[in-house]
Amino acid sequence: MKTILLPVDFSENSWNAVFSTLKLFDKTACHFILLHAYSMSPGKLPGDPEQQKLWQVLENRKREATDEMEQMLGYLEREHRHPKHRISGTCVPGELISCIQAVLEAEPVDLIAIGTQGATGAEQLFMGSNAVRIMRRVRTRPTLIVPAGFDFQRLRHVLFPTDYLHAFEPYQLKLLKELVLQWRATLHIVYVASEFELKPSQQDHRELLESRLPGINCRFEEVPIKGHLKDALLGHAHKIGAEMIALVRHRHSLLEAVVKEPVVKRLAFETTMPLLVLPELS
Repeated sequence: MKTILLPVDFSENSWNAVFSTLKLFDKTACHFILLHAYSMSPGKLPGDPEQQKLWQVLENRKREATDEMEQMLGYLEREHRHPKHRISGTCVPGELISCIQAVLEAEPVDLIAIGTQGATGAEQLFMGSNAVRIMRRVRTRPTLIVPAGFDFQRLRHVLFPTDYLHAFEPYQLKLLKELVLQWRATLHIVYVASEFELKPSQQDHRELLESRLPGINCRFEEVPIKGHLKDALLGHAHKIGAEMIALVRHRHSLLEAVVKEPVVKRLAFETTMPLLVLPELS
């Protein structure tokens, strides 16, 4: 059974991420853990610093969060009961990343899935969002970033960009392979570059990657980069009708270049499809 952690704030985006993840793993036995972290922000506390008043604020937040979690769990139990799925929830005080790390130490989490603002959402967006803080600081688990308004129906095409500079280990590809096989999807392995002649080491990595994807319908494609990498990725994703973009995390690699691009702060918000960030090489 897979364990999937879903950080939620009870917003419409959180609900959408939960629904999308439930449908994505419809064919898989899963335990979904909903996590809500509520923190004591000094800037939002009453002016009176006395301990009693601070305690009361925390109790109020705890009660409100618990009520909302119970409502969410109740709705999912009534409307989305599934013989292969178990759903639980917890509300904990603290900073989100610290709370996630605590769950990772206690549970065998296979994936973290979180919703995020869309292109029409607030402008503080990508680099400051919880989704990217998780992507940057939780580097040993796959992270699924679900854009606002995404309506998952099926998985037919997955875009998987690479520069062939690194060999992918089996555990890095595990979740991607499972999803593609379960949905009988096509995996579009895309080399985005200004020129396409591979060095011997890159050719070796390409052949190794192909050997580690047995039984998968793979298409090896080349996409010329004429401007920003983000635009090339999204343009090709829309061209092939992709329902997901998958990236393997490596230092000094394609993903690192994407994160450093100034305009990529809109990547997860301009796309209409989820972004699956696979774990870093340990």
